[in-house]
Parts: sequence; structure tokens; C-alpha cells
Amino acid sequence: MRDRFEFSARLGSGGFGDVYRAHDGLRGEDVAVKILRHIGPLHLRMLKREFRSLADVVHPNLVSLHELVSDGADWCITMEFVDGVDLLTEVHGARDTEDDAALWTPTVEDPSARSVTDVRRRAVPAPLLLDVDKVRLVFRQIAEAIAALHAAGKLHRDIKPSNILVTSSGRAVVLDFGLVMELSSGAADDNDGLGTVAYMSPEQAQYLPLDAASDWYSFGVMLYEALTGQLPFSGPVIDVMEAKRRIAPMPPSALTP
Repeated sequence: MRDRFEFSARLGSGGFGDVYRAHDGLRGEDVAVKILRHIGPLHLRMLKREFRSLADVVHPNLVSLHELVSDGADWCITMEFVDGVDLLTEVHGARDTEDDAALWTPTVEDPSARSVTDVRRRAVPAPLLLDVDKVRLVFRQIAEAIAALHAAGKLHRDIKPSNILVTSSGRAVVLDFGLVMELSSGAADDNDGLGTVAYMSPEQAQYLPLDAASDWYSFGVMLYEALTGQLPFSGPVIDVMEAKRRIAPMPPSALTP
């Protein structure tokens, strides 16, 4: 693998792999290379599922996958290198990383006695320098990408700002299909509860069957955050997930007139 790829920078890390920028000597171009961090049956199966699920799905706002590669010691996926910034940096020059990097397997505890209203009570942030036309442009592209994924029978399950890059030309690209699953009614019953706490739907955290609405919930959380500069709910994990089930978030207009 080292003979083929000249690695230059690490672009990010996921639940079971690291992504690097590299020059692919065989293709003659820069690519992103996702390398499996732990070689085990579960992680290898997830990597292969990610590649096989999306290799034939082509859309300008979905990152293009190239190859599944192994040299006997390491496994990786090569894909299009997208030179851009994450979604929140694009729309208002800052990002809230709370809960954005961690995958979470939820508990079955039902803390119904907890008070959850405090997870939405925060000071109004400073006014954002928000380009509304840019928000419209970027989120329309993200919506088209999600719709294309669903039309191909796939559920993303990890829609969040760090998985969206926007290039200097304004092209938005959805990345990271590590948690992708089939959208068919039978397979959707196999929800394992994995996802990113701040953006996951309530049913995803409760191991309930999933459908397209789960990805659209995550899309809505991102839009709320882009418009207001904060998440609909924040605080301890259990409180946030319970709040998503029981109460409505503060209206965006109360945070950003």
C-alpha cells in the first residue's frame, strides 16, 4: 500500500478508521484513503459493507468511492478527495463540536423522572454573520444528496456537519458511509443504535426500526444549528435523548431574530 500511495495529511478519524489525503500513483491523482484502524471481523465487515453499499451510487453531492484495497496487512477504501471546509465553517465561519465526533451506543435506561427542560435553556448567542442565500444553496444540495441515497435504498445514519464538506466553488458533498444500512423495511429493523448523539433521531437511539425520516431528522438538526449557532438540545447524553422524545426545542426565531 505504501508503494502505491504517498500520504500527506490525516483528514479525520471515524469510529473504526482514519482518513488520509494521499497521492495515488496508479490513478495519478490525489485521493482520500480510509484505512481500517483495527483489523477484526466486525470492522472489516463494516468497511466492506460501506464500500459495496455505495460503490454504484453516483450523485454530484455524494462523495465518489473508487476502490476497496488490501495489501494483506491493511484494508482501505479509496475515494474522491474533496478539498473543502465543513458545513458550519462554510455557513458562519465557526463550528460547535459538541458530541460531533463520538459514536454512541445508547443505554436502555428510561430516565422518565429526569427534568429535561434545562437542556434547551441557554443564553442567546451573539448574532451570526449568516449568508441566508448560502444556507439555501448548501442545504438544497445536501437534501438532494440524501434523497438520492434514499432512492438507492440506503440510509446514511450519521448526517452531521463534519460529514459535509463544501468546496470553494460552493459544491456540498456528503461523506462517510460507515454506518450506512439498507432502507428496506426488513433491514431497517436491524438498528444497532449507533450514531452521533447531537444529531441522531430519537428512534435511532432507542433501537427502533428506522426509515428515511431518521436521516431527515439529522438534516433538521443541522439546519437548526446553521441558522442559530447552537444545537436544539445540549447537555448530558441521557437528558438530550430524553428531551428529543418529550419536548420541542426553542424556536429558532427566539435565538436568531
